[in-house]
Amino acid sequence: FEARALWLLGYPEQAVRQSQASVTLARGLAHPFSLAYALTLAAILYQYRREWEQVQVQAEAAIALATEHGFPHWVAMSTIFRGRAVVEHGRATDGIDQMRWGIAAMRDTGSGIYQSYFPALLAEAYLHDGQIEEGLATVVEALAFVERTEERFYEAEVWRLKGELALRAGEKDKRGNGEEAEECFLKAIAVAQ
Repeated sequence: FEARALWLLGYPEQAVRQSQASVTLARGLAHPFSLAYALTLAAILYQYRREWEQVQVQAEAAIALATEHGFPHWVAMSTIFRGRAVVEHGRATDGIDQMRWGIAAMRDTGSGIYQSYFPALLAEAYLHDGQIEEGLATVVEALAFVERTEERFYEAEVWRLKGELALRAGEKDKRGNGEEAEECFLKAIAVAQ
């Protein structure tokens, strides 16, 4: 979590060093649950940094370990990140399928965390693949979760994504959604501030 805090405070290199130190510490403990946790959080940090190769490496290591030791939470969460990386590597259908499976599997564990974050990642994947309507529906779901639970850590990014999707929807149907997109971007800025 310290790595994540460093990232959010604007120290990306320190965040990477802290994340690597956490994984090293977890390996030294020889405690599989802690290592699966550290690897998954490393994947999150690399997702923030848009370092898709590292996202995939960390996620795959977490999936293998969590599968071996029966940690369904970490399998599900890491599958979402692996899927997001796969989308960036040009295999959108496969990646989106992995993400959807991971989100459903997370919910099946009974976990209620990151239910705005994960749909935002999926919406971003839909945007990347040109599936604008699916992306818009997914951000609406994420924003509804934010309002219902006040899980707000990724809210600004959800609004930004909604703006990007609105712009693309306007380009696609030639109606133009510039005003809606601008409202979303302004909301994203306000939330971030």
